[in-house]
Amino acid sequence: MPPNFSLLPGGAGAEKSILPRLLLCLFLSAFFLGRAACPAGAACPAGEVTLFVPERAESPLYRIYSLLDAAFKEEIFLRIKPVERLGRGGSYAISALQDSKGDSCSMAAVSLPAFFLMSAGWDRLYDAGAIYPFAVIGAIPNVLWVDERSPLRTLEDFLAWARRETILKGKRFDVAGTGRFTDQHLANLQLGRATGLRIGYLPLLGAKESAEAAKSGPAAACWAPAFPLQEMQGLRPLAVAAAKRSPTLPNVPTFLEAGHSVQNLVWLCLALPASTPEAIREKSRAEAEKVLKNPALRRKFAAFGLVLPDENEDLERFVDRQRQAALELIHDYALIPKEKFTPKATW
Repeated sequence: MPPNFSLLPGGAGAEKSILPRLLLCLFLSAFFLGRAACPAGAACPAGEVTLFVPERAESPLYRIYSLLDAAFKEEIFLRIKPVERLGRGGSYAISALQDSKGDSCSMAAVSLPAFFLMSAGWDRLYDAGAIYPFAVIGAIPNVLWVDERSPLRTLEDFLAWARRETILKGKRFDVAGTGRFTDQHLANLQLGRATGLRIGYLPLLGAKESAEAAKSGPAAACWAPAFPLQEMQGLRPLAVAAAKRSPTLPNVPTFLEAGHSVQNLVWLCLALPASTPEAIREKSRAEAEKVLKNPALRRKFAAFGLVLPDENEDLERFVDRQRQAALELIHDYALIPKEKFTPKATW
């Protein structure tokens, strides 16, 4: 028996208006489901969140964010779209997020403790208190690399050459890295202090430029993450700035093994504008935590050399510890007048 539309509000003519009502209900349902799916809590276009990253698409580090995108799509049906913002050691990516003014569809990739160091620099482009790191992806140590054609095959070879150049010949040389007040800048300072050598630092736009500088001559070496050899074509690793060897470079010794106190872990994090409402921040954090705990994703990250975070550590405590580490580094290396270092979390 066909439905008796005369029983519906509007009487016998109601059948003419029920289809538009159904379509409206379907539209509203899709709209609010879209809002629920977005980790920042808003109805982002096509279920997509922009992730500002300080890396080129061909960079191995960029591939980590691509893996993250795939995991987010699988777990919570959301696309993370990496967008390049090169320059100033990651500052441009962070300032792009700050400029988004909490549109709830943007995130940025930040690294700790450099995030705090750069926010305190003389030419700072963002305020650390305006950015909220809400998830930790993992950490990767920096490595000292030279041109694979170089006769310097070990760290001992490199340091012996450096002593001849600086002490006997009175020359100077540079090691290239990405930006100033970054983890690679710090690694260079640590190496200079540990060896007693005057090692210049050449800050460049990105990893590609640093590698080219080491290959073509402006720099004697470069700093880059501990990626597998096949990802670092044309370069030879000399030493890893970590407490123990990297599983991606098992035959490469640490600086500690050679008697030099150089340890430099880069913690990769995701961040939102601090102005993001508390409820949305908590939702973003919970969803990111769910994705990052995926065993398959963790295995892929480990294959790239990432040190995975302690799942039981409180996020705010971890971020504050990194801030304190930045403060100590500023004091130890006199990078910035200590009284000018003011980034304080207001989250």
